[in-house]
Amino acid sequence: MPINKVQLTELDKIFSEYNKLSKGQTSINWSFPDIEGKIYSLSDFRGKYVYIDVWAAWCGPCIREIPALESLKQKFADKNIAIIGISIDENREDWINMLQSQNMQGIQLHAGGWNNDLCNYFKITGIPRFILLDKQGNIINSNADRPSGNIEEVLRSLEGI
Repeated sequence: MPINKVQLTELDKIFSEYNKLSKGQTSINWSFPDIEGKIYSLSDFRGKYVYIDVWAAWCGPCIREIPALESLKQKFADKNIAIIGISIDENREDWINMLQSQNMQGIQLHAGGWNNDLCNYFKITGIPRFILLDKQGNIINSNADRPSGNIEEVLRSLEGI
């Protein structure tokens, strides 16, 4: 069956949505609260690289990444990078309990479910998902390596880290 103009238009829309996730494209300027209610936005981290961990308390693979992520935070504590956890837990108490039980450090934010600017923009349908942004908020990798993978080497190779 040949593709018609309507189908081509639909495919163009799909491709353009995914093209915005390519290296060098500008990230959406998301905003989420921390445990104290302070709102953080991507723009707060301008001038720093940003490594985002999208996770949830109910996600086994996410929980298995916590030790490697906490180690990464320690190794890069004095570097020019913000390592940020963004939870998609719908239940805020589940998120808080996980932060406390795992003694998770650093900037931890709560997105409150899947339907938010970050997940919608980056087409996040599975977690854990890691995103690496440059100092201007542009995408380096919209599906970056996990902390237990090759990300440390990638981070060490960044200019001005």
